Amino acid sequence: MLIDHDWRFFLSLLNGFRPCTLTNERGQTIMKKLKFIKLLMFVFISFLAGSETIQAAVKSALLEKIRKDNLITIGVKTDFAPFGYLSSDGVIQGFEVELASKIAKEMGVGVKLVGVTTANRFQRLEQGAVDLVVATAADTRERRKLATAIEPGYFGAGVTVLLRPEVKANSWQELRGKSICALQGAYFNKGINSRYVLDLKAFKTIGAAQSALKQGGCVGFLYSEMAIQRYLARPEFANYTAKIDPALVVPWAAFLPRSEKGTDFEHLIGNIIADFHRTGALSELRKKWQIADSKFLRDSRQLWSKTDEAGNLICKRSVGGEWPVECREKAFITSADVQGVGAILRIIDEKIGLDFNFVSDTYDRKRFLYGILTSVLLIFLSTLMTVGLGILGAIALTTKRPSSRAVSGVLAFCLETTPPLLSMYLVFFGVGALVSANYGVNLSAFWVAVLCLSIYHGAMISKTIATSVELKKKDNPNYSFSISRMPQILETAGVGINGILTNLVKASMIASAIAVPELLASTLGIISDQGNTNEMMILLFLLFFGFTSVWISIIRYVQVVITRKYGHQNA
Repeated sequence: MLIDHDWRFFLSLLNGFRPCTLTNERGQTIMKKLKFIKLLMFVFISFLAGSETIQAAVKSALLEKIRKDNLITIGVKTDFAPFGYLSSDGVIQGFEVELASKIAKEMGVGVKLVGVTTANRFQRLEQGAVDLVVATAADTRERRKLATAIEPGYFGAGVTVLLRPEVKANSWQELRGKSICALQGAYFNKGINSRYVLDLKAFKTIGAAQSALKQGGCVGFLYSEMAIQRYLARPEFANYTAKIDPALVVPWAAFLPRSEKGTDFEHLIGNIIADFHRTGALSELRKKWQIADSKFLRDSRQLWSKTDEAGNLICKRSVGGEWPVECREKAFITSADVQGVGAILRIIDEKIGLDFNFVSDTYDRKRFLYGILTSVLLIFLSTLMTVGLGILGAIALTTKRPSSRAVSGVLAFCLETTPPLLSMYLVFFGVGALVSANYGVNLSAFWVAVLCLSIYHGAMISKTIATSVELKKKDNPNYSFSISRMPQILETAGVGINGILTNLVKASMIASAIAVPELLASTLGIISDQGNTNEMMILLFLLFFGFTSVWISIIRYVQVVITRKYGHQNA
């Protein structure tokens, strides 16, 4: 890692080199260039070094007091079963209550549990009424301004929809444009609506939203998955469902006072919770309190238990006490936490508001690049097959046998008037189901897409070529079409063929409908995970505009070469 005197040493070398012997205009020009080079070198080396400095954790006076008193006061919920609630005899119990006791045990001190509510939990923390809060608090940027969030989170919950009995939706996409009841001011309203384009009807209270749901004013109620699981246990919602996978999964964090940021107290609690993930203690608590299976806990246990080839934990603190970037919540990583391209992308996001951080995420980057390559291959193969089928169809349409021409004409009409999306559904889901059931063979979605795109556009090209042949027959009644005369046909049919192939590039996007992992599918997947709808849509538009422009330019170039070399206007 570069430190302060390293880059100063490099700059001193440049300062020591001056074209003293050149005092003319040329020498002044060189001096200006050197100043610019020094500036670039300063920026470059600073960029490599990053803004990170190694600092030991600050000693916490609060932690010293807790150890001295042998007691930690922890705020927990008393109104949110099964995480924190009062038993019939008035005792506080639940998942978070037991977690709070385990944290105190790991610290080697006693514990005093204090009931807090959603409205006062951070206020009680700042007032010093409690030392730590473990109270179903989602970790958000806004809350990090109020208190010190502990990483990693101890639980994670997302947002789902409580659906009326007659609604059979199983995915967010099936709810697109549907009326959904929601709670005014909920942090997830904007994110969910931008991703899935729902018709949200926001009410001031949960009771009002649920009443509208029961009366049929909306098809579902958008809310926390944990709360909805509780609602499903009520008799009034006996026939309701919540089958849609949770979105916007947010970790629940333990919180310390704002003053504890960067202290050994913050690091201690983070280390304890990380160990609970590794040992499976949190998963055991979930089972004990009969909480639904949690993908967050499964993924977290895998992440925090992961080791390198030498058997060392990957998620361990640095000398300065920081967790590795790959182990942290992506939403809270700033430009100060990363270097290289990741730092540039974070700065763009922080300063301009354009979120392209998916590029620095290994999984999303590979998914996006794979989508690009799949789209390029899909367009390339479909174009080749389209041209080939178009030529074969033109031969059939221009044959001297009337019966063959008639049959070919009807077939070409049927193929060009059947939308490729419908063809894909018929072949992939219809024929594919029959082939799978009878022969145990699964059709490839990619090749089905290539075939359907090629048949549709090939039929259009065959009719375009046939029309061109008919025009030539007016000048030469004995003219007949053959592959060797294709260069001559391009002289009159080239523009039409170009238009058809341009449409093919655009139509390739519909392959995502049958789960072909092309660019549109990968883009929508990233939007679903990252929520950066505007940025990804702009990027998608630019890439497809580029695909279309480049590919059509290549096709036109090939046509020009063929017609110039082999074509004869009067042939």
